[in-house]
Amino acid sequence: MKTNNIFKNLTIGIGFVVGIGLIQKSESLLSKKPTKEESRLEQLEDKRPEDFVYLDEIDKKIKGIPRYYRSGNWNFIGQKFTGYTGRRFSCTKSAAEALKKANDDFDSQGYRMVLYDVYRPQKATNFILAWSQSKVYSDKNKGLYYPRENKEDLFKKGYISKKSGHSRGSTFDLTIISKKKHYSTQLVKEIRTLADGTSIMYLNDGTVDMGTHFDFLDVSSNHNSNLVTEEQTQNRNFLKKIMEKHGFVAYEKEWWHYTYAPEDYPNTYFNFDTCEPSKVEKHN
Repeated sequence: MKTNNIFKNLTIGIGFVVGIGLIQKSESLLSKKPTKEESRLEQLEDKRPEDFVYLDEIDKKIKGIPRYYRSGNWNFIGQKFTGYTGRRFSCTKSAAEALKKANDDFDSQGYRMVLYDVYRPQKATNFILAWSQSKVYSDKNKGLYYPRENKEDLFKKGYISKKSGHSRGSTFDLTIISKKKHYSTQLVKEIRTLADGTSIMYLNDGTVDMGTHFDFLDVSSNHNSNLVTEEQTQNRNFLKKIMEKHGFVAYEKEWWHYTYAPEDYPNTYFNFDTCEPSKVEKHN
C-alpha cells in the first residue's frame, strides 16, 4: 500500500510539473513577438515593402526589357500579363545591390546585363496558370516558345507553377549582351538545329547566344543540356560563373533564371503591381 501511494504521489507530481512546463511554454510562444517574415505569412500583401527598390535607381547601366509587359512574339502567351503596369523592374534592395556588383563585373569584361523579368506579382502567376489550363486562351506562340510541349502539360512538367520565386522579390530572368552591340528592337527569327536533329525557332535579340532564347520551354534550355553547341555551353557557364560569384543561385532547368540568396522573403509571395501609378508615366 505504501509503495502504491509513493508511485501515485510521484505520478501526480510529475504530471503537475509537466503541465506547468507546457503552460509556460505555450504562454511563451503566445507572447513571442512575430518576426517580420512570420507576420507577412499571415496574408498575401498588395503593399510594396519599404525595402523594395526600382533597379534603375541602383544601376542605370542595366538594360531592362520587360517581356511580360509586352504582347505579340515577346512572350509565350502573346499578351501583356496581369499586374504588369509599367516597364520598370523592382526587387529587394539587397538583391539589387548584388545585381549591380555582378553587372559591374560583366562590364569590366566587355558585357552588359539584360533583364527580362524580375518581380512578378502573384496575380500574374495565377494568370499564367489559368492560361495553361484553359482552352479559351490562345497557344499561338507554341512554335516559338514550347514547340515540343502542350500548354496543358507545362504545369505537370514543372515549366510553370502555382507560385513563383519571382513574387518574393529576389529572382531574376536575365542574360548578357556585348558592349559592342545594341539590343534589337525586334525579335529576329532564325531556324537552327539542336544536337538531336530537332529544328527550332531562335528569337535573336542581339544578346549573347545561349543556344535557346529566353523562355524557350524545352530541355535544351537546361543549363547542362547537351543539345546545344560547346560555344553556347561556354556562354552559359560564363554567365553562371559571374552570377554565382556574387551570391546568385542558378535554376538548372532555365539558363536565364537566378535567385539571390539568402532571400529577404523566402516564404512570402507579394501581389502588388509591378509599377506604382506615380512612377509609371515618368518612365513609360
